[in-house]
Amino acid sequence: VAVAAGINKVRITGGEPFLFKGISTVLETLNDIGCYTHVNSNGSCLKRHESLLRNLGSNIHFAISLDSTDRENFDTISKTTGYYDATMDGINLIASLGRLLRLNMVVTRYNYHEIDSMIEFCRSKGCNLKLLDVVSVPLPFGDRQDLHVSFREVEERLAAVADRIEFHEYARAFGTPCRIYHVDGVAVTVKSTWNGSRYDLDGICKG
Repeated sequence: VAVAAGINKVRITGGEPFLFKGISTVLETLNDIGCYTHVNSNGSCLKRHESLLRNLGSNIHFAISLDSTDRENFDTISKTTGYYDATMDGINLIASLGRLLRLNMVVTRYNYHEIDSMIEFCRSKGCNLKLLDVVSVPLPFGDRQDLHVSFREVEERLAAVADRIEFHEYARAFGTPCRIYHVDGVAVTVKSTWNGSRYDLDGICKG
């Protein structure tokens, strides 16, 4: 019904969508319709759905959350143990299928130093990177100020090494101005809440 009404892009988010018991039916249906589908996942459950993923068409793509490529830091940030290998297996699977659009990294004081290595990791997987700042921290995981890192310095560092910089027009259209820094073949999108909403960074609200 949605496609007939003109909707041609679907995004599946969560929580983790691959914990939903009906995810196979959802993805197979969207696959059969041919609707472009973007799936956000933490990657930890993908390997167990390998047969499903291998049978999906080219209209299904993935963005996978990864805040660190270091096992110990991964556990510290996620406050879990035992999920690092499963997440990496999921990333490797999706990358091998040519469906990995990007990795999403929430930048905090715990992983700020890993931005450069994350860009290199994305390059090795043939995908792009999206950096997000801390918007809020749910209790009991601490306060925002204990984790938040200013993206002004992050963007200055990226600007110094970028081949070119562009605006993310799609994101700006629905309210969040983002810049895309192209760094040696990896498009690094920076989504910063400091940029606010619904204005042009180079327009009347510049500065």
